[in-house]
Amino acid sequence: MISPLERVLTSVRRFPDHPAVHDDRAVSYSALLARTRRIAAALPAAGPAPALGAVLVARNATGYAALLATMWAGRAYVPLNPDYPAGRNAAMLLASGADTLIVDEPAVAGLGRLTAALPHPITIVLLGGGDPGVDVTSRHHVVRADPVDGVPTRHDPADLPGPAYLLFTSGTTGTPSGVPVSPGNVAAYLDAVAGRHDLGPGDRASQTFELTFDLSVHDMFATWQSGACLHPLSARALLQPAAFIRRHRLTTWFSVPSAAARAGGLGVLGPGVLPSLRWSLFCGEPLISRVAATWQAAAPSATLDNLYGPTEATIAITGYQPPAESWRDDDGNGVLPIGWPFPGQSTIVTADGEAVAPGDTGELWLSGSQVTSGYWADPGRTADRFVTRADGHWFRTGDLVHRDTHGALRFHGRVDDQIKIGGFRVELLEADHVLRTACDSADALTVPWPDATAPRYLIAVVTRGAGRGPDAILEACARTLPRYMVPRRVAVLDEIPRNPNGKLDRKAAAALLEKGRHDVVLS
Repeated sequence: MISPLERVLTSVRRFPDHPAVHDDRAVSYSALLARTRRIAAALPAAGPAPALGAVLVARNATGYAALLATMWAGRAYVPLNPDYPAGRNAAMLLASGADTLIVDEPAVAGLGRLTAALPHPITIVLLGGGDPGVDVTSRHHVVRADPVDGVPTRHDPADLPGPAYLLFTSGTTGTPSGVPVSPGNVAAYLDAVAGRHDLGPGDRASQTFELTFDLSVHDMFATWQSGACLHPLSARALLQPAAFIRRHRLTTWFSVPSAAARAGGLGVLGPGVLPSLRWSLFCGEPLISRVAATWQAAAPSATLDNLYGPTEATIAITGYQPPAESWRDDDGNGVLPIGWPFPGQSTIVTADGEAVAPGDTGELWLSGSQVTSGYWADPGRTADRFVTRADGHWFRTGDLVHRDTHGALRFHGRVDDQIKIGGFRVELLEADHVLRTACDSADALTVPWPDATAPRYLIAVVTRGAGRGPDAILEACARTLPRYMVPRRVAVLDEIPRNPNGKLDRKAAAALLEKGRHDVVLS
């Protein structure tokens, strides 16, 4: 098993002068390693396993070096997000138990709010000359590291006795749930995609995903294990992906399908406009066949790969590469299949734990070397979603699928209250919990809009008896939830429908909104 960090170091030895990252300018593999070692020199020795270190950094060469430095020092990295509310980042930092936090200059301003909730001191490594604006030295050990001009450590990288990284997903109780992913899980995935996508040192790959999104792990380590160059996109550049691809002559594109849909809607994906692409990868949402058709026509030399996988199964675990002669075949539902499992991984389609008949729809279960062990410090939820039996250790995805006549898996939605917005997992129960706290009323819930299959945003549905006004409700939600989970609108009903069990009925509430039977909608 070759760890993710070892794969990067192999490329450093083989291609020291090749570009590893291109943000404002090209940064070579040897320069990326130098930044990594300088940051690692500022970190204390890792404590008892599992040791974790949080990173609050931008997606650029220095931010990537901070992540690698955390692994170099023997810690699993825990990515925080500069765009998240301080409360959510603090909740993830606290739940992880990380003993170090690396913060780059753009994120320093919110450091005081982030660390105030920690009951124990940690080591804070400040990159660059940013001023935190508050005194954090009284409780925490603060050091500064210059990733460009500092003195590198002479020590070899430490082993990773615990996870490679810990990512937090939307939870059902108002707090994020952590998923620890082991070096072995990541190695199995990277081996699979190395055989699936023939990347090499001449390739130039996109990086569209935030570090808190598990698909970012593919961006970084699938690129760097190949000696290729990673090109991070800003949020603004992501609105015009075709221009970015042409400007940097990218050979590999990876994004959620909605990014391709937006580009197609803008009319910038004319036939043949993306000639440099060899691979077009999509994951995180259902890939609509007409969106895939438009993208494929724009990138005729690229092989399209529709990937699928939850965080609990390490990035992606199945894939579908449409045959060139019939790639638009969508079996009548307008969505491309999610395909077949990667080598060494297993899938079953179940009802109550038993395999369903071929062609029938059921819940997808996953097993194999990519499936993680469970949730971080949450044995109850682990027992609910992970099942160990005679035929293996299985993860219950909650996704409904069936096998088509070719044996490919096809996605049909969810069995629970989980959706995806922009590729990000959203537990509606968590959004409901925050909304009810925000409006000081139990009579409130969130509704995916315009539908639950391909939602673009959430609408907050409240009654006239809500304890706060619509503007205050949205402001309170924004202080806790990441941007993609904050409702964009508030709909006020006289009464929210309930089902026969007396619970608030999300589908019935959505039906009322569709019919316009609400009195107030605020954007």
